[in-house]
Amino acid sequence: MSYVDEAEEIMRKISNPKNNKDCNNRDFEGLTTGRLRTLLSVVAPIYNAVLLDKSKTDDLKPEIVDQIQYARVQFLYQSGREKDVKELVKAKVTKGKNLLEKIGDIGSSKKKLIEFYHYMEALVAWRAYLDGSK
Repeated sequence: MSYVDEAEEIMRKISNPKNNKDCNNRDFEGLTTGRLRTLLSVVAPIYNAVLLDKSKTDDLKPEIVDQIQYARVQFLYQSGREKDVKELVKAKVTKGKNLLEKIGDIGSSKKKLIEFYHYMEALVAWRAYLDGSK
């Protein structure tokens, strides 16, 4: 399954209207494109730094690996603040991993970081497409 297909599956799963109730059974807006962009903005500077790195090796510099771990902390923080973000971060595709597991799997691989960033972009794109109201 491609990362675009995974993003579609996740967005369709968590965009289900029956999931859009808060703890008091009131409707809530659900996961917005803006909240997804907040998560993407955590990873974007790391991605840009990797693109600017002209080294031929697939290994990331230690400071980039540290930034990836900090991004993982930011995902946890945003999950604690917003129920819908937590639902996204915990959601798994069929036989897949959730966002925190995907971040952890990056390790020091430049290729995996780029794939993760593209996956995050696909999540934003699918959310905007499925929203359709704007």
